Amino acid sequence: MENGYHPVIVVAAYNRSDSLKRILSSLEKAHYPEKVKLVISIDNNGANQHVADAANAFNWKFGEKEVIYYSERQGLRNHILKCGDLSLKYGSIIMLEDDLYVSPYFYDYTLKALDFYGDEPRLGGISIYGLPFAEANKLPFTAIEDDSDVFFMQMASSYGQCWTAKHWESFRNWYNTGPDLKAINGLPEKIKNWSESSWKKFYIGYLIIHDKYFVFPRHSYTTNFNDPGENMIMRSLYVQVPLEIFDRKVKFKKIDEAKNIYDAYSEILPECINDMNPALRDYDYDVDIYGKKDYISKPYVLTTRPVKKTVMGFERSMKPHEMNVIMNISGDEIRLAKSQDLIHREANITEFSKEYAYFYTPIFRSSMLLQIVRNRLKEKYKAKLGRKS
Repeated sequence: MENGYHPVIVVAAYNRSDSLKRILSSLEKAHYPEKVKLVISIDNNGANQHVADAANAFNWKFGEKEVIYYSERQGLRNHILKCGDLSLKYGSIIMLEDDLYVSPYFYDYTLKALDFYGDEPRLGGISIYGLPFAEANKLPFTAIEDDSDVFFMQMASSYGQCWTAKHWESFRNWYNTGPDLKAINGLPEKIKNWSESSWKKFYIGYLIIHDKYFVFPRHSYTTNFNDPGENMIMRSLYVQVPLEIFDRKVKFKKIDEAKNIYDAYSEILPECINDMNPALRDYDYDVDIYGKKDYISKPYVLTTRPVKKTVMGFERSMKPHEMNVIMNISGDEIRLAKSQDLIHREANITEFSKEYAYFYTPIFRSSMLLQIVRNRLKEKYKAKLGRKS
């Protein structure tokens, strides 16, 4: 590639041999324009030799393979940090945890992204996972459409990401100072309270402190099975996304030219809105359209929370919800108000129902649920009659 990056693939594993075999099978199906080194890094709990055996048995046909099997327990955070340190050795890595599955074109995409963004100082990493939800509240997220195939967020990716040595060295130097996450304004409280095993909450804090972002693809080149493990008691499929299986011609955009830049709460930046709706340019405001932000720093706020007095109002009908503001759809569900007029309380049942109805199809209304039951009973009755005749 033009910038000389040749990212090493690093797979982090622990005690899930079936998960490891699955991701390795996906790596085996992928396209590589050059020889690629594969590193399988395994934390040791004293009872996972079967995972090391699966790693050693795997035949990597596309270059050198190295298996790192630690002699003693590292813990999740320290293990991922040591995997990240490999970027300092190799210049760049693609980091994959063992419950992921990759697109056949994940490596091609990463090379193209590195070619375009490898030296971009405002970036802290390159995601190869397309983010479908807001990490701070787990509600659905969609970036606004533009003429590119990417968007930017002050959020670290952990479901498939690429770090260059510059990305990682800057983060590591900050991390080694022992930062206090509780003191970082703009880092969501829910993220601050993630498990102590989380490396990711530190990386998000680093992005906020240094005003850096990850670039995310609209079409995901990884998906996640979220297998039970150290952080998961049971499988959850909310992180499964459609996987890109075609060799798409990707269009990138510089972050300084982008209009789809989001903060750590997955809220679009005010300057992006101002560029598309000049009516808000005279106000200094925070964006809180999800209504979950626990840190408001500006004199005004654009929010779905209740307020004492509204300066300007918009509907919450178009998707994604910031489009209602951008297109100036007048209403009373998204409100621009003085921050001092924000009413801080838990959402009542009416407000919660409106939020649920906006983000999800309200199939649990009694009339719709009864219709579903009737249709299912009819199908079963017809099937039984068919078998008898």
